[in-house]
Amino acid sequence: MAAADPTYPFLPLMCILASVLMLCMLLNGFVRQKWNNGVAFLCFWIMVDNVIYAINTIVWADNFELKLYIYCDIASRLHLASFVGEPAATFIIIRRLSSIASLRVIEPLDKEARRKSRFVEWTVGFVFPLVVAGPLYYVVQGERFQISECFGCQEAVALDVLGILLVMMWGPLIPLLSVTIYYPRIAWTFYFHSRNLNHFFSSNNSVPRRSYLRALALASVDVLVTIPVNATNLALTILWGCQQRRGSSEPFYQGWVFVHSGWGPVSGSYDDLRQQHSLTQAYFQYWSAPVLAFVIFGLFGLTYEARASYRRTFHTMARRFGWNPIPNCDQDMHLTTGTIRFVRRTPQISVDTGIGTEPTSAICAQHDTEAQAAHSEGAITTSGTAQPDPESAPPDMRVDAGFEEDRALNDSEAAGARTAT
Repeated sequence: MAAADPTYPFLPLMCILASVLMLCMLLNGFVRQKWNNGVAFLCFWIMVDNVIYAINTIVWADNFELKLYIYCDIASRLHLASFVGEPAATFIIIRRLSSIASLRVIEPLDKEARRKSRFVEWTVGFVFPLVVAGPLYYVVQGERFQISECFGCQEAVALDVLGILLVMMWGPLIPLLSVTIYYPRIAWTFYFHSRNLNHFFSSNNSVPRRSYLRALALASVDVLVTIPVNATNLALTILWGCQQRRGSSEPFYQGWVFVHSGWGPVSGSYDDLRQQHSLTQAYFQYWSAPVLAFVIFGLFGLTYEARASYRRTFHTMARRFGWNPIPNCDQDMHLTTGTIRFVRRTPQISVDTGIGTEPTSAICAQHDTEAQAAHSEGAITTSGTAQPDPESAPPDMRVDAGFEEDRALNDSEAAGARTAT
């Protein structure tokens, strides 16, 4: 049976690639820095979203059968947790950037203050999304889960005011708080105190200016994507609920018994989504996760520090499997230096010009030494000692012997001239 999505399998492939990129980002040392917990949380929740979307779009590509109950129970709650966790992580990023822009310290100096800051970030970025996806969602969980053809299993929130307040409002509310509370302070500091901010970055090597701007760009992109998407989803959900009730007012809460009676999974086809005008909403929601993953990797995953972290991780994993991609440098140096032989170089003198390959000072010193030796040999020859054969001597010795013969001939001619006078 053909897949209902005309672009299949493009979406699951992009989700798988985005999941791998987010895993690489989590292994990056820059993301795991203490001041960068918000980026780490954002990478984690986006990776969770992409993994769920990849599985859903493959398993339910051409059907809407009720199956994989345990997986759907877990995936629907994790998807809801990421729905809250992504804007919460952006809130942490902007909060920390605002603290840095206010020319404060990167990390509190007091141990108690550091512990408090870490507790707040972990509570907002990890614990609070799990609380929303757990007990708060169970209060307004109208169905066990719902399955849509081509998009798989999702959460099923009861369409009442309490369901909106407990679960659905966090998506647009948290980024809206980030924009209204912290963004004006960051913009004010950049506009009026840019010189002090540059001095602050130059005196704090732990947070380079380039990394700060990348984190600010990431938070801005996520806010620009999250606010309209989540606000549109909330508005369309409320509108669809009103159409289902045919104009009647929304109840605040339908009651525990009503919400949890006949509690089971439901499913719908691709044509049902088209009739409800929900296809655009679903596609926009599913494609926003891989797009945000590619944006994050483009900002933080291609830096020099990130590439060095990938190499270290790859080398560590390769060594665990018994393969060393980079040889031991010390061993190579030991083996190489063990074969080196240092030999004194013999000067090479040209017979025609007397110029060697060594420096001039070395040649002159060597020539004077050889001349003195040749002169002493000439003295021994005149006293009757046998002179070595010039032809059997080395080339350098033959040249010096020729020089001494010419010198002796000139001396004898000068002595004869003095005798004649």
